[in-house]
Amino acid sequence: MTADRYFDSAATSPMDPRVFEAMRPWLTDHFGNPHSAHSWGAAAREAVETARMHAASLIGAEDPSEIVFTSGSTEAINWALQGAEGLAISPFEHSAVWQSALRRGCCVLENSGRTLHAPIQPVDLAAVMAVNNETGAILQAPDGSESVFVDATQAGGKIPWNVDGAKMACFSSHKIHGPAGVGALYSRWAEHPEPLLVGGGQEAGWRSGTLNVAGIVGFGEACRLAAELQPEDHANAQACRDEVLNEALGPGVMSLDHDRQSPFILGLAFEGLLGEALAVEMDLAGWAISSGAACSSSSGEPSRVLSALGLEESWARGAVRISMGRFSQSAQAGRLGQELRRAAARLKAMTHS
Repeated sequence: MTADRYFDSAATSPMDPRVFEAMRPWLTDHFGNPHSAHSWGAAAREAVETARMHAASLIGAEDPSEIVFTSGSTEAINWALQGAEGLAISPFEHSAVWQSALRRGCCVLENSGRTLHAPIQPVDLAAVMAVNNETGAILQAPDGSESVFVDATQAGGKIPWNVDGAKMACFSSHKIHGPAGVGALYSRWAEHPEPLLVGGGQEAGWRSGTLNVAGIVGFGEACRLAAELQPEDHANAQACRDEVLNEALGPGVMSLDHDRQSPFILGLAFEGLLGEALAVEMDLAGWAISSGAACSSSSGEPSRVLSALGLEESWARGAVRISMGRFSQSAQAGRLGQELRRAAARLKAMTHS
């Protein structure tokens, strides 16, 4: 298994070796609890606050206190939405937003294709993701949505994006070449929602539980690197994306592009095929792609997001997602596109035999 044949970074990205080196001391020699009063604790506390500054800087937060570390975007989403009484969400949201919001009796924003329309009645909070995790479409809240929660999991550190206009937002370490199991909730002016986890008073009382210092340090370094390397990473992702498209497009293949598109995610639909079968074929050939969002790619049902876009079922069932990262290579992306075309031809031959 090599990173240059891995094109599923929207699910989780390979850790940058520089992130691992930043974490190493906190996995071995440094082991203090940041809430302990002794010098070991003080050193850990300083490391956590440095990471918080890097995370705040990446998304343009005015004050590091607006950032609270979590176990990832899913926790941050459930926390952010728990107190919203009047809630509207876009039909393109990740399942963590979708399921959490449905439990709270939300309304779903109407859409004309990829264009969202303001809710008929005023709402306390509208949830509209920054970049769709299946198609890479860059979304924005409709006019009239004054209080917005943004799932920035596929945006932070990848495309030019900041928290201007958002009341709350979330992002995750493992999408930007950091460790899994760490993320953050941003709340404007540090007006965080009522705590979801209580019992220890950590994170200034907003999120109880002993801090994962090594993970947070890794997250901070991943944020620092993402800010520094964003133009280079963006250009590399675009080059890889172009190579896949050049090789894979043809009769019976559709690109799920949007007029405002992140280069890190490429959705392709193969008419009359099953995306899951195509992803398995690619795996057998030594390539990692997915048949949709990693959290739902094994459900066997047509994508809710693609259905909301009006894509016919014969196309929607054949959708796959190719997602680029820092270590993706354009030459390998071209080979991936060629193998996709061959794999699709094999599956069509089997279907018609």
